[in-house]
Amino acid sequence: NIRLACFGAALHCAMSATGTELVKPQPPSSGGTLPLSKYELEFMSFPLAISAYNSRVIFLPSGVDAAKLKSAFAKALGIFPAAAGRVSKKDEAILLNDDGAPFTVATAKTEPPEEFIEDQRFSLSDQRNPRGVRSGKEPLVTVKLTFFPSGRSALA
Repeated sequence: NIRLACFGAALHCAMSATGTELVKPQPPSSGGTLPLSKYELEFMSFPLAISAYNSRVIFLPSGVDAAKLKSAFAKALGIFPAAAGRVSKKDEAILLNDDGAPFTVATAKTEPPEEFIEDQRFSLSDQRNPRGVRSGKEPLVTVKLTFFPSGRSALA
């Protein structure tokens, strides 16, 4: 029983991050760049409120193995190396430099509400400042795995 939810603002759930690791693609990419289209470059110039990305949160049953999930994520980055790269506005491209994507594991002190509404999301995801993403200082993709007291988890 897996539930997918899209949220809008903050879910105030007491939690602590137990660790963040920068996951690199496996196998490493061959380097190079992925050119951005005129539309993508124009989109990056929009105000932050418009260009911010949405989080998708998947609620999983108990028994998720964080190490196996992290390993699978590294393999996915090997297939899609742009997700482990950084934006270069100067080159108008994504640098396929294998800088990696953060994988955070967190533990919540309480269970999430049974039903979510649109304005409950950011504490379950690792949101980076879109300005930092556009400038190449922040990653394009982040992953956050949150464990709840019942053993269930949320993946964003």
